[in-house]
Amino acid sequence: MSHDFGTSTAGAYGAPGPTPPAHPYGTPASPGPGSPPRTKTKVKPSLGWIAGAWLLAVLSAGAVVAVAIGNAFGAVDDATPSSSFASYETVTVRLDPEDDPAVYVSDPEESLFNCAFQGDSAQRAQLVEPAVITTIGDEGTRWRLGRLIDVEQAGDYQLLCVANNSAARFGMGRQLSDDSLLSVKSFLILAAVPVAGFLLAIIVTIVVPVKRSRARKRAGQLTQAN
Repeated sequence: MSHDFGTSTAGAYGAPGPTPPAHPYGTPASPGPGSPPRTKTKVKPSLGWIAGAWLLAVLSAGAVVAVAIGNAFGAVDDATPSSSFASYETVTVRLDPEDDPAVYVSDPEESLFNCAFQGDSAQRAQLVEPAVITTIGDEGTRWRLGRLIDVEQAGDYQLLCVANNSAARFGMGRQLSDDSLLSVKSFLILAAVPVAGFLLAIIVTIVVPVKRSRARKRAGQLTQAN
């Protein structure tokens, strides 16, 4: 009696499942257990250089504007009269040639007026009409420059001012000169700071992308060589 032990399509424990299709390009290679993970190469210099350069330029410009405004407000505060006196009122004023003293008048109608030193004060000080009339303000009061004072020695002086408008008020202040305000030379020196900052920012904005592009090319060439 013979037995047929031919190949059977059925397994010992039932029919086998479907055979998975072969990979069309072969079995993908898996990294070995000792292979390091691939890391993305950092490109230098970073874009932070551009942001930092523009931030520095903006901050330098803001600092120069703040200094100029602060100097202007400080000079105006020093020049503004702290007290006033009426027309036909003789007052004793303390004058110092180092303060560049001046007489200011407050009159909305800009009436005519005249001032003169009294007694021996007239021999020690002189009043000069200004070439340029400036106007400054203090707590709603507008003061216009009336007379410059030329004095050689510090001391007390008798001053009388008369206006054709009884509402006019007079006050002692200081001249707004180049010594009190920023001079042209000082302003140009300060202005050069933000200009240099913006030029630096422009240069960095141009140079950084070029260097980053070259760094990418070098990294690509090294990768192909390996």
